[in-house]
Amino acid sequence: GTETYGAGEFCSYFPKGGHFTCKGCSHPLYSAASKFHDAGWDAYSTCFHSSGRAHVGLRAHGEVCCQNCGSHLGHVFKHSNSTGERQ
Repeated sequence: GTETYGAGEFCSYFPKGGHFTCKGCSHPLYSAASKFHDAGWDAYSTCFHSSGRAHVGLRAHGEVCCQNCGSHLGHVFKHSNSTGERQ
């Protein structure tokens, strides 16, 4: 199920470098620099790409998944950042 608002172990974790990976397959998903502060859940502005393909995919109803193994990563919500969305 979905974790409780604000209860995620990485909500307040902002490393100076590196990247976040898929828990299911260790595929790199987001750079540390793409994470932005959001009060409730982890939020990223962009994902990694290779060979013209995003490492994160979007399914029906805004579900975000790993393009490598298909693991559920969360959902996209409207937000007031520069892209208008959050993940």
